[in-house]
Amino acid sequence: MIPRLSLSFLNHLLRQETWARGRFRGFAGRSLAISLGGLPLLRAQLGASGLLEPLEDDGQTDVTIRLPLPAPWELLAGPESLFARAHLEGPADLAEALGQVLRNLHWDVEGELATRIGDLAAHRLVTTGNRLWAWQKDTWQRLGLNVAEYLQDDSPYLADRAAAERLGLEIQETAKEADRLEGRLGALEARRRGA
Repeated sequence: MIPRLSLSFLNHLLRQETWARGRFRGFAGRSLAISLGGLPLLRAQLGASGLLEPLEDDGQTDVTIRLPLPAPWELLAGPESLFARAHLEGPADLAEALGQVLRNLHWDVEGELATRIGDLAAHRLVTTGNRLWAWQKDTWQRLGLNVAEYLQDDSPYLADRAAAERLGLEIQETAKEADRLEGRLGALEARRRGA
C-alpha cells in the first residue's frame, strides 16, 4: 500500500516538473529502492518518459537510498534535513541525479487547490496552513529549548559543563597527588629495607 502511494505521489510531482522528468530520461531502465528507517518505501524503475514505474522483482537495484527514521523535530526543519542525512549507494551519476531530483521536487499545493476552489480561497487556505505550521514548529522548538534548559540547569541527573570540567580537573589533581604519595611510600619502603 505505502509503496504504491509513494510511487503515485512521486509521479504526480514529476508530472508537474519537466526538468525532473528530463533529468530522469537519460537513466531509463535503471532501478532504485528507497527505504525509511529500514522499512521499504519504494522500489521503482525509471521509465523512458521520466516517470517512475513499479519494479516487480525483489532483486538488486541500481541505486539504494536509505533515509533515516526522522524524529518529529527533524521533520519540522523540512524534508531537506531528512535528505541531507540520506545514504545513497550505487553509481555516482544515477545517485546524484536521484538525489538532486528528490531534494528539489516541491508540491505546489496552492496551485492544485486553486484549480478546485479558486485562487483566493486556495491562497487563504495555504496561508492559514503555513501560519499553523509555523506556530507548531515554533512551539516544538520552544519545548525543545525548555527541556534542554531544564536538563542543563535544574535536573539532578545531569551536570552542567562547567561542573563536569571542574570535576575532571579535580580527578586529575587527585590522581597526580596519589602518584606522588605512592612514590614517597616507595622511597620510604626502600629506605626501611636498606636499614
